[in-house]
Amino acid sequence: MYCIREDYTHREDGRYDYEEGITDDWQGLVYSAADEIVHNKGYTSVLDVGCGRGFKTVKHFNGLKTLGLDLPPTVEWLNEHYPNMKWQAIDDANPTRI
Repeated sequence: MYCIREDYTHREDGRYDYEEGITDDWQGLVYSAADEIVHNKGYTSVLDVGCGRGFKTVKHFNGLKTLGLDLPPTVEWLNEHYPNMKWQAIDDANPTRI
């Protein structure tokens, strides 16, 4: 249903990595393409579901109306590091409730 590989295993350790030296090695091209679309179309807001550490959201969409969604520990970190942007926790027990 979700196109996940049959051999996929879910990480159960609840590890959150917020080390320095954040880059856009992962999904950098996706964010660049979204950035191009947003600016070419003149959009003024962006929703980033599963924004992680927010580096790419900040890099590409700072200055726009943004909302980054992630798990509570991540959102706590984001609010400390990027207080000028809006972040909201996803209730992992009920992900449709934000």
